[in-house]
Amino acid sequence: MGLNNLKIGVRLSLGFGAVLALLLAMVGVAYVHMVKTERAMEELSASEKRANTVDEWQRKTQLNLTRAIAIAKAAGQPDVEGYFSPLIKETSKEISELQKAMEAHTDTDTGRALMAAIAQKRDVYVGLRGKLYEHLKIGDVPAAETLLNEKMLPASVAYLGAMGDMQNYERKQADNQTAALRSSMAMAKGVLIALTIVSLCVGAGMAFVIMRSVTTPVREAVAAARVIASNDLSQRLDSSRRDELGDLLRALSDMQGSLQQWSDRFATPRTASPPPRPKSQQVPRT
Repeated sequence: MGLNNLKIGVRLSLGFGAVLALLLAMVGVAYVHMVKTERAMEELSASEKRANTVDEWQRKTQLNLTRAIAIAKAAGQPDVEGYFSPLIKETSKEISELQKAMEAHTDTDTGRALMAAIAQKRDVYVGLRGKLYEHLKIGDVPAAETLLNEKMLPASVAYLGAMGDMQNYERKQADNQTAALRSSMAMAKGVLIALTIVSLCVGAGMAFVIMRSVTTPVREAVAAARVIASNDLSQRLDSSRRDELGDLLRALSDMQGSLQQWSDRFATPRTASPPPRPKSQQVPRT
């Protein structure tokens, strides 16, 4: 079915509908990518928060390790132990809270495995630290020194290293999410640009086609009206269009036919006037 068989209102509705559909598609694409961007930003923020939590965990662990070494080097002196022990206990409590927060917010298998490794190495380190305090309490300084150098310090290195692995994992997750976010935004930008170009092309094309399908028969109707106005009823008008303009052209054709019938009915034939008499045959006036 061609445009000539569609009503003008239908044609206009199709044109505006196509443009509005593309506009709706643009809005839909923008909304979907906005939601994806919002989710990616939340995941990125969560990864950075976990990485910062592990960083704080490392710093507190390193602080407690330094305090424990100070107690060991002081050979269990009551004043040193009395000063650092409450601080170690308080910091250990804070570390346990950080560990629980990390375990609650870690939602990947790799992350859970890394957290399990940290928890295992922490238990080893804390157990060795407790044995160190026992040696110091009974005054066995050589045993405490041996335990510190051969077991506790290597265990602390492994403990801190496990936290470093977790921190690197979260940083990498954040970097990957940042890259994915940038890629998603670039893709959304490309899709929106493409849809904008398509919208412009479709809008311009529909406007041209609809304008041409309307203006061409209008010009034909104007020309036909002018011909009829000039008393020329010899030209016939016909149109196969099924729209309002086709109706107009057919109405003009009907009007032309009616005028032609009236003209033929009331026209009077013209008779030739007699030729003038020669002067010799003119009757003189009396």
